[in-house]
Amino acid sequence: MTQALGFSVGKASAIMGVFVAFNYGLHMLGGYIGGRLVSYRVLFLLGMVLQVLACLFLSFPSEDHLYIALALFLAGCGLNVPCVNMMLTQQFEGNDNER
Repeated sequence: MTQALGFSVGKASAIMGVFVAFNYGLHMLGGYIGGRLVSYRVLFLLGMVLQVLACLFLSFPSEDHLYIALALFLAGCGLNVPCVNMMLTQQFEGNDNER
């Protein structure tokens, strides 16, 4: 951000701080959506599509594309992380010690 887009170090750090904070918060929302509304597999696929779109937006060096890419990537991460954990957990029985 500082080299390609000319952001100050403070602004780049603030953007990354907000990104990381939302990254953790959106995992709870993704877990709720996957547990109540949609299957974890469908939600995982949707999250992956959002992350691929985010990478495409990052290939264009502009401030607007950066913000769109960060938003898409956050949404994708928020959906993917709880889905991966839950799909893995579903492979074990409830009383399995390896779970």
